[in-house]
Formats: sequence, C-alpha cells, structure tokens
Amino acid sequence: MINCVLKIELSFFTLWLIASCASVNAKSYVIEGQVSSTSGSPLNGLRVSLSKKNDLSYPSFKEIEKAVSDNKGRFLFTVERRGEYLVEVWHPRKYVVVSGRTVTIDHEETVKLSLQVDEERLD
Repeated sequence: MINCVLKIELSFFTLWLIASCASVNAKSYVIEGQVSSTSGSPLNGLRVSLSKKNDLSYPSFKEIEKAVSDNKGRFLFTVERRGEYLVEVWHPRKYVVVSGRTVTIDHEETVKLSLQVDEERLD
C-alpha cells in the first residue's frame, strides 16, 4: 500500500514539474499602440481596455487588462496566448467607448496599432 501511495505522489510531482517548466518557456506577445485625435495630436490619460475573445460563452469578449495612455498617447499590453483581442478607448468621464479595434495575434511577437478619437466624442 505504501509503495502505491509513493508512486502516485511521485507521478503528481512529475506532472507538476513538467507543467512548471512549460509555463516558464511560454511565449508572450505584445500589443502596443497610440491614441491620438483625428488631427494627429496624442491623447493622454484615456483608459484603454484589452479584451480576449471568448469562443465558449456570451459575452464574446472578456476584459482582461486595463491601461492609461501616457503623455504621448501610448499604451502597451502583454499577453501569453495567440488569438483575437479587442482594444477599446473609453471616454474619460462617461462609461462610453470612443474608439476600438479588433486585433488578431497569429505569429507576430508585437502588434502595433493606432487608434484615433474624434475630439467631439470626448466632450
């Protein structure tokens, strides 16, 4: 009986060790972008959200990360899985999306995008 328990514990340890090594070697992908006005001026301080496409249930996208655009309008997200993502820019005072785009990560390590916001939508 003790021999059997020891073998089971060792096999669980082996599976844990393999899973740990696999997660250490996991590849990450970067989504970087800039938010600007339609006239080309960078927009800082806007909330940018990243949502992952969920094929199994509704809603079809689930928010997984948030950022705030810096003084040059830039933002950056790091993800660990390929797939389809939705990047949205939110109104600074209202809970309203003012710009957005769907991004697909296939094999590229970095995806760059530019999001433009009409200044009238920020009033």
